[in-house]
Amino acid sequence: MDFRPKKKREEQKLTGLYQNYNRKMYAWAYRILKNDADTQDAVQNALITLAGQLSDLPEDEEKLAAYIYITVKNAAIDIYRKNGRDNKLQEKMSEEFTVLCGKPSGNPEDYIIAMENADEVLDCLRAINKDYCDIIMLYYYQGFSLREIARLYRLTEKAAATKLFRARSAAEREMRRVAERERKGEQKSRGKRA
Repeated sequence: MDFRPKKKREEQKLTGLYQNYNRKMYAWAYRILKNDADTQDAVQNALITLAGQLSDLPEDEEKLAAYIYITVKNAAIDIYRKNGRDNKLQEKMSEEFTVLCGKPSGNPEDYIIAMENADEVLDCLRAINKDYCDIIMLYYYQGFSLREIARLYRLTEKAAATKLFRARSAAEREMRRVAERERKGEQKSRGKRA
């Protein structure tokens, strides 16, 4: 049993997070921002966010790293948007998504198809609500359980399940919309050739 005052325990936990993750947090933010001052701001904003959620952070080291990554990424993206540099953000997110999904093994054609599919899915995720995108990433790509997601978002497990359902539905609607647009584009191009 830990008998230190709660404030002291939280302070030590935050200090530990900083000591263990500050270089990774900086690297993650810098990949998006490419600017030292903005990167430091993003890391600071992420630490402030994490400080408010210390009791809800996952105990599992891998899940904690994933949660910290998403927090830093969101802080960096917020700064990136404020600076008006949304164009290059698309490329950076695509690279990050590929890393999260893993690279396929096998021949080059499989790799190209997997990359195109990953880009299409990422485009659809970018088009939906940011919270929905994050919950999909946490659940499907980082392996968080609904219970862990509920704890992180300060929701009941049922509310987290509902949010995940809505996120999947929004992503599915967006994928259908994109597929329909592509289908119509193919029909128009066939009509012009005939």
